[in-house]
Amino acid sequence: MTAISGPEHDPLYPPPPYVYRDYRRLGVLAAASPDALRAVLPAALEPVGEVFEVFFMDVLDVSGLRPYREAGVVVPCAYRGEAGAHVAYEYVTTDDALTVGREIWGYPKKLADVRLDYGDPDRVRASCDRLGPLMAAEFTPAADADVAYPQLSPRFQVRRSPGPADANTAGAVMVRNVLPDAATTRRVAGRAELKLTDGAGDRLGALGPPRVLGAEFTHGRFVLDYGHVAGPV
Repeated sequence: MTAISGPEHDPLYPPPPYVYRDYRRLGVLAAASPDALRAVLPAALEPVGEVFEVFFMDVLDVSGLRPYREAGVVVPCAYRGEAGAHVAYEYVTTDDALTVGREIWGYPKKLADVRLDYGDPDRVRASCDRLGPLMAAEFTPAADADVAYPQLSPRFQVRRSPGPADANTAGAVMVRNVLPDAATTRRVAGRAELKLTDGAGDRLGALGPPRVLGAEFTHGRFVLDYGHVAGPV
């Protein structure tokens, strides 16, 4: 098998696809001003609506990568007229999940301390800290708090390749990515409290104070495979 990552004889990660057999995910849907959402999107993407999602994910079983935890901000958007979503901020707990996400698809992953604590019944407390607190949420099940989610797929991400000599040799393309064989095996609707805070190099506070619309706690699975170049940025 040809290595797609260094070191040459002990690569950090194998080639895709990666089968996510079991994950737990807390998603909090919130509203922000159109200007705030526009500010966190690449220039080639247009915001759709006034909502965004903050998520925390516990990856318990995945092929090819170590189990890890993840958190981020997802903004519905459109690229050349096609609706989808962009992961504007993303944080993970392992170096292989970070590197593969940045190098193949352009996900803006950074290392952080992501925590999910589970209570009974289905209460979740989640947080993400990177050089200080960034995101925190508390979820409480409530069947009457169900909310319709916006379209969050395909993902449109800007993949940047820094130049080895100077900035003039750098390149960037828009990557379109979908998750085949995605399935939600369990879903619990509820309410959530959400806090976003500016950090060192992470201006999450610009999206707040968020107006929470609803939340969901899900179990599921999906396959993460190669995307394709959708066009320029």
